[in-house]
Amino acid sequence: MITNHRSMTPLLVGACLTGALGLAGCTTATPPAAEPPSTIAAPTPSSETDPAEDAAQFASLTQVIDENYQSREWAGSFSGTKNDATTTTSPDGVASDATITPNGNGELTVTLPASTDPATRQIVMSLVCTGSENYWINVDQANPNRLGTTCGTDGTAIYAVPLDEPASPTTLSVTIPDDSQFWLATYYTKE
Repeated sequence: MITNHRSMTPLLVGACLTGALGLAGCTTATPPAAEPPSTIAAPTPSSETDPAEDAAQFASLTQVIDENYQSREWAGSFSGTKNDATTTTSPDGVASDATITPNGNGELTVTLPASTDPATRQIVMSLVCTGSENYWINVDQANPNRLGTTCGTDGTAIYAVPLDEPASPTTLSVTIPDDSQFWLATYYTKE
């Protein structure tokens, strides 16, 4: 049996030369006009939440805390996005001295007033958020704690962190994902 082997070199050189000429012709043509910008904006979360949704989310957070901590003192509740968040009233309609401010690097700084109960030993936090990325809460103190899980409104996470100085205000650094709406309830407890 005789096998005839032809060199593939002329074929490859010809293909490369044809491709190079084709590309050279493309680069000398006038570029097409730029596409007009899209008039459809990507959805962004709004800090203007539906009051009914806020009430439902906070009721759910409070219920989880109620079921686990019989003795507690409300510290503050917050809702919004990582760029625009607000302090809300307590379940009883009482305003809090707590504050929440964006710090410019994607985190929110939450400052809670000190507990009025000298028996307070820990901060209890419950957070729910939309989306499917992780959120984080850092309890800023000498012995810091970092807590977090995946966003999602199907379940509610609850965290209790011992406080180094229960008689002092508590500072939290909260990281919320882009395009996420969140609800955070905080309580002091002696349990």
